Amino acid sequence: MKASHLNEMNGWRLSPRWKIKAAPEPSLIGPDGAAAPLSPAQCEALRNGSFRYSPWVESDDLIPMLEWMRKLIAARALVPSDLVDPSVTGLSAEDFFLQVFQAVCHRLDADALWPRVRDGIAAWSGTVLRQPLATPREYLPSRPALCLDLVGGTTGSVRIALDCRDPLFTPWENVCLARDAFRRGLRHGRELFERICGLTLADRSRFTSPYVKYLHPAIDYSPQGETVSAYWNLGRAADRNQSWERALQVLVALDLPSERLKLWRDRFGTVAQTELLGCNFNDQPPLLKVYAMFDGFDRRRLQEALALEHFEVAGQPVLQALERLLIHGVDPSRNVGIVSLYHAPDGSAQGGIKVHLNLRDGYPGRLTMDEVGAIVSEGLGQPQGSLRSLPDTLTLESGRRITLVPHTLSYRLSPDQGLGRVTLYVNFVPLEDEGSSGCPFH
Repeated sequence: MKASHLNEMNGWRLSPRWKIKAAPEPSLIGPDGAAAPLSPAQCEALRNGSFRYSPWVESDDLIPMLEWMRKLIAARALVPSDLVDPSVTGLSAEDFFLQVFQAVCHRLDADALWPRVRDGIAAWSGTVLRQPLATPREYLPSRPALCLDLVGGTTGSVRIALDCRDPLFTPWENVCLARDAFRRGLRHGRELFERICGLTLADRSRFTSPYVKYLHPAIDYSPQGETVSAYWNLGRAADRNQSWERALQVLVALDLPSERLKLWRDRFGTVAQTELLGCNFNDQPPLLKVYAMFDGFDRRRLQEALALEHFEVAGQPVLQALERLLIHGVDPSRNVGIVSLYHAPDGSAQGGIKVHLNLRDGYPGRLTMDEVGAIVSEGLGQPQGSLRSLPDTLTLESGRRITLVPHTLSYRLSPDQGLGRVTLYVNFVPLEDEGSSGCPFH
């Protein structure tokens, strides 16, 4: 349990979805109706719906009670008090991020897209953003992020990564909630979406962490329409080999060649594992993406990955970007490198890979938007002014100022185009909260 939780244990409350039953024996009743017995000390800790630790903080029961509290938090029985306290006021996360993306649309000369972006954030995010902005970030860390195409992409587009979860739901309930959101929101590819869900979500015991988005969308809004992409986390695995096997099983079930992924497993199976699947759903041929998460990225490992896909020449800007990042003092062993392998379920779309360079883990400090732009422009041999860009700070309509935090730099390589797109994934942080800006990759 994190120190911030230990220091604020009295700030936790029993979720309104859980009830205490006093007779015949004290028990805690979950939303599924299952009952768990409560000891007298546990009843006292949950008295009046608030978690209180003062009666036993100096006793031998401290460690067992902390372990019990940890389990209640994981089950979403205990939640931060500001999620359930009606007296809490202030800016909601939804209000904040709607203001953010209105400002982003304006800075990207995409004001015409703003009504669609606004409605999409509200429809897809669901209740995840109905929390106060001040809710502990580590409790539900994933909030809307921008996918900014610095090079390539659709002119005038705005692409965002979202989260369909409810902060009061269990991990599996949130999987089901996200699946329902896709069922409502998908206009194309519903049958393929359900097939992939049937393959990836068959065993609910894999999906137990409240900190993981097991199914979430990214939506690309453009003047011509929109593309919805789904991302599935493959869930908890016993070892690396099991994670590779899960991805291979999906390819086989979708009648896709698996030799390529087997080759990656044989080459990188001891230093990487598959963790995510992604697929786009629009009126274009779909692309299935298998994400291989590396323990760390150094020049040799990246060169091997590019050579395996025959991108030694086209991938030079990626290598140069990594070299520039290493100059900033990044520790490669603490930096998660990611390569996503593209597959075409109908055999008609381009394959290729996308290399994701993490900009947060293992760095001594935060990179600025200008520094990232300089890294990209130098590698491409293009003026920095030719890249699509945003400043380090934005002022919202309310007057609040925010910091833009680069967290992933991605290079898309395809057989016929070579390097076709460079994308920067960006988080947003109110300036006063800049010290705790970490968010996971989307």
